[in-house]
Amino acid sequence: MVDVRDDGEIADMSEVCHGLGIWLGIASWSSMEDVELPDIPDMPSVQAADAFASVVTRDILRALPLLPNAFDFDHLGWEFFTQVSQLRFTHSLVCAVKLGTAELHQAVNQAAHAGNKHPTGPSKEAFVSVAELCSSIVPSVRYGVNVSVELRKLLRRLDEQRSLREAQLRQVFLLQDLDNFQEVSLDRPLFPSNQQQFSTNEVLSRVQSMIENLRNNPLVSDYWTDWYTGFVEGSPLDRELQRRVALIDDTIWNAGPEAVAAEIEKIREEYQRTVTPPPQRFPELEPNSTKRLITNAATISPALSGLSFQIENAQAQFHQFGYNQIPDTFLPLVELPALLNNISSKLDTPAPNTDVEDALRAEVGLLNAKVIALEAALEEALRNKATSFKGTLKEHVAKSLGDWKLYAAIVSGLFLLSGDDLTLKERGENLLKKREQLFGDVDPSPAAQSLFAKVQHAKDSKKDRRNWTGG
Repeated sequence: MVDVRDDGEIADMSEVCHGLGIWLGIASWSSMEDVELPDIPDMPSVQAADAFASVVTRDILRALPLLPNAFDFDHLGWEFFTQVSQLRFTHSLVCAVKLGTAELHQAVNQAAHAGNKHPTGPSKEAFVSVAELCSSIVPSVRYGVNVSVELRKLLRRLDEQRSLREAQLRQVFLLQDLDNFQEVSLDRPLFPSNQQQFSTNEVLSRVQSMIENLRNNPLVSDYWTDWYTGFVEGSPLDRELQRRVALIDDTIWNAGPEAVAAEIEKIREEYQRTVTPPPQRFPELEPNSTKRLITNAATISPALSGLSFQIENAQAQFHQFGYNQIPDTFLPLVELPALLNNISSKLDTPAPNTDVEDALRAEVGLLNAKVIALEAALEEALRNKATSFKGTLKEHVAKSLGDWKLYAAIVSGLFLLSGDDLTLKERGENLLKKREQLFGDVDPSPAAQSLFAKVQHAKDSKKDRRNWTGG
């Protein structure tokens, strides 16, 4: 068994390579000084080791599409599974280098031994190339290494293979990584855009060919296409998802490619549920039927889109007054446009089905919940009226996030959605009332102005009567 110690160092990399069925004839490095090395900036050892690990990992990933007939089952036949074993080994190694947990070190060992089942064939030379690169990873999993020496070894290895076209092409990208040593990472595109034109056409065509071969093979999970494409584009899959795939047990790998593909899809589904839990629903706030909404979609949909635009405009207006942060009171308000747009989009569906109608009910329920939250936030602001909004801030809020025209539009939108729902209508009226109580003294609505005028007239009349009677 090949051992990877808990501190992250592979005990004997030659054993890993032997487990892959490869005898490495690694050249002597006695004359390494003749290999030109780009200037490596002074960096803290931890940062330098991380950068080195990224450089070598990127070079390993670039080696995959240079395999003979990379992952093309029609040309490779059973040798295809030799390359799949290498894909597994590379995947496990990348995860171990970037995450470095003991369980992943064990996964590297398992993947290395699995490669022993396919020791020969047209992929042997590429196997040797990647295995040699793996030996360079060894010092990168612990800190305090002489990064310049290890990078010179890496360059020398490719320099000795210059008779191979693949080595020449990879060296172009390796040198570019070294020129940007401080910024290099797996979150950057694998093939920089400024390489020589001859390299662009030749290498990227082989990359695309490899991706197509993976995508078109029914025995291979779509995960592998997404995994490699993520590195090519500089947007790797989430590390936790990669970790879970790396930990697939040997018994499943041994059961065949269909079993592996099924397990990966199961892992992806479970992972997706954990990172994107189902949206919260409020059944008590959802309409019993969406028939009226769908029947009147031509009227309701544009009205909701217009309301969404008004709310976004109010938010922009508030920022134009010079404020960066939205007051907590209005956080539920700024969440409404996304919900309004979702409802509008679903109403625009040409032929709504049961799933669309259920999603529509859920969106309306969530919208109602946000309106309730806004109502509660306005009530809280009223209780703290002395400290919530005052002075210039109060005037600015009243002309943007608290504008009476905006709340009149919100109430109209709620009426469109509610139909004969008296509860929702009452909620809209409460919103207008609370808005008026907060900002009516600096920006009253026309209805409120009329009411204030009547109240003032009544007060003045009563005062006049008292004066006339001597009371």
